[in-house]
Amino acid sequence: MCPFLSHFSARFFTLISSTFKQGSILIFLLKLYSKTIHSVKPQILIKQLSSSIFEIEEMGFVSSFLINGSKKSILIDSGFGILNYSEVLKDIATHEIEIANTHIHPDHSNGNGYFTQTLMSETEWENHGLKWNKATENIKNGTWNPSSMFSYSEMEDQLPADFNAETYNAFIAKGLPIPTRLVKNGDFIDLGDRQLEIIATPAHTTGSISFLDSESGFLFGGDAFAKSGLWLLNLKCRASLEELFKTYERLNSISKKIKGVFPAHGKKNLPHSFLQEIHQKMNEVRDGSLEGVFKKHKTGDSVFFDFGGFGPMFHVEDVKNAGFKFVIK
Repeated sequence: MCPFLSHFSARFFTLISSTFKQGSILIFLLKLYSKTIHSVKPQILIKQLSSSIFEIEEMGFVSSFLINGSKKSILIDSGFGILNYSEVLKDIATHEIEIANTHIHPDHSNGNGYFTQTLMSETEWENHGLKWNKATENIKNGTWNPSSMFSYSEMEDQLPADFNAETYNAFIAKGLPIPTRLVKNGDFIDLGDRQLEIIATPAHTTGSISFLDSESGFLFGGDAFAKSGLWLLNLKCRASLEELFKTYERLNSISKKIKGVFPAHGKKNLPHSFLQEIHQKMNEVRDGSLEGVFKKHKTGDSVFFDFGGFGPMFHVEDVKNAGFKFVIK
């Protein structure tokens, strides 16, 4: 099983307070439109990004995205599962919600059990979902306590006052529901008046996918990238270096048609040039012009490459085998 491993905590990005410095009129107009419309207890904020797209931010840490089409509503990732999002979102979803997972880590899929329709990539389910469900036996025999991840990630103060660890653990012990649909790169999800294109983005996990909305031009990337903290590309469930470099080449190749980039963590609504910048920095890692720094991290010995206060953290053995430059400080 690939364990849940925390990102550096990313607090809510106030869209309205940002400026023209990115040079994008479309992004600026969206930021003016964007507004917080609902707050559920202390740990959930719902922000309307457009007439049909909503961001659901959980505990100031991870975001899911609801997209309403004329025939279907899709929720990209289901969060920690602390609250039942099918209830939380019933007043703003225009149709029965189908979950579309970027990957199966607990902050993205623990809420899947509240829904009857779920999808993820075939690779993610076969490589990680089945293993995750097998590992839930450890909850039942008392050797694994899923609720402990909130103390591990220093988020206990964000939990609702009535949070019950025993009830939560029993819910997670049921495992992920078998997906009603498995997808691959190049597939489309038809919402009626818009489509979501599936883009394979293996990096953080081998089966990670991103979703490109045809109507808005927004890319929802899960944990493939972020403009904050450490990108955990060092986990047991990580893609190979060859696969992940292809991911950033793929994203760069489609960047010009993207009007806004939405990671699950950290700053949102980034310009398409962010994907081009990532691609350039990854090339610098490969050609040795960007030097990494060795880190003793709770996820294991790793090497961090600084892209400007954020960036990828690779497993140290991957870096050594590839011959990338790094120093030990």
